[in-house]
Amino acid sequence: MKDHETLEDRRSPAPLSRQEMEDKLSMDQMISLNRLESFGWTLRFIRQPLFQDPVPVVIQGKGKAIGILEEDGKLNINVDIQVRDEP
Repeated sequence: MKDHETLEDRRSPAPLSRQEMEDKLSMDQMISLNRLESFGWTLRFIRQPLFQDPVPVVIQGKGKAIGILEEDGKLNINVDIQVRDEP
């Protein structure tokens, strides 16, 4: 471990770029995301649980609504996700 690196730094990888996040989406998720963006939704981040498929998290506006994009592209807003404000 480098002198300036903390344990937290090693556990939390740098946030993915927009392109890196989109590369993890299925075709159905990309189509859905493109439609949702016209209604003010944004791809915020992708959760990557161990040994499970990535989970794209989308928000509307300033967190007015939060949801995930299912593998088939359907928006699921019946989720219990807490999103921190951006710094």
